[in-house]
Amino acid sequence: MANTVIGAHLKPGDVRREGITEISSEDVEVALSEGKRIKLIARVRDEEGEVQASVGPEKISLNDPLANVAGNLNALTYMTDGLREVTLIGPGAGGVETGHGVLSDLLTIHRDVGIGVGRL
Repeated sequence: MANTVIGAHLKPGDVRREGITEISSEDVEVALSEGKRIKLIARVRDEEGEVQASVGPEKISLNDPLANVAGNLNALTYMTDGLREVTLIGPGAGGVETGHGVLSDLLTIHRDVGIGVGRL
C-alpha cells in the first residue's frame, strides 16, 4: 500500500516487524485498565523523502476508531494536511471480498505481465 499510495519502493524486508506472540493476557488487562486496547498497527511515514514502514503491537485509546476494528474488518487511518485524520473501515475478508481481490490480481497480472488468464 505504501508503494502505491506514496510512491515508495519498499520490499518486505524493509519493514520493521514485531508480532503479537509476546503479548500476555496481563498486558491486555493492563491496557484495558488504562482505557486502551492493544492492536497490531502498521505505520508508514515519509520522513524527508525517506519512507519508513513498521508493523507491531501498540496501545491505542478506546476512543480511537481503530480500537474497535475486529473480525473480518480492516481499517486505514490516513493523515492529511487539511482534514487531519481520515479513517476508512470496511470488510477485508470473506467470500465477496476475497473474490474481488483474486479477480483484481488476475486482471493486474494480465495487464502488466501479458499472461493470458487461460494460461495461469
